[in-house]
Amino acid sequence: MESYPILEFINTSEAYSKSVFLSKETIIIPYVNINLLTNNPVNGINCFVDFSFLVFQGVASILFEGSLNTVSLDLGQFSLIQNLNSEKVVVGGYTVKIAELEVIFDKCFWYVPKESRFSEKMADFIPCDTPNFRATLPEGKIQSFFSENNIALLFDKILAERVKKIVFD
Repeated sequence: MESYPILEFINTSEAYSKSVFLSKETIIIPYVNINLLTNNPVNGINCFVDFSFLVFQGVASILFEGSLNTVSLDLGQFSLIQNLNSEKVVVGGYTVKIAELEVIFDKCFWYVPKESRFSEKMADFIPCDTPNFRATLPEGKIQSFFSENNIALLFDKILAERVKKIVFD
């Protein structure tokens, strides 16, 4: 799996993510159909990626802002470090509730599994039926991608403890 420190080239607003995984001061957000912006260091073109992850490390806090409520989590010791970064990302989408997360963190990387595919068309990687698009990815592959077992297997070296899953339905 390749990793890139390229948060400024990632657009999460049209991507699909139905869960967030927390482990101590690490947050892992799996995304389907994330948008890479033009001039990105991976391939330089505006494109979409079927499966990838945003991983925030050294997380001090998270602010969940959803349509119904706002929740803030303070995750501990990293809040004492100055010069932390702040970023807003969107989770949910398509058929699940959308929330915006503001994450205060030390480092962020975008992880791409070796088997991930890139396309210039957003409609190539639709995870579920919508009013405008039909699903183009198998349901079983989507379920497997968002499973706790998949996260634990892929990220066992950076996870300090068992992950906790937050689901957006």
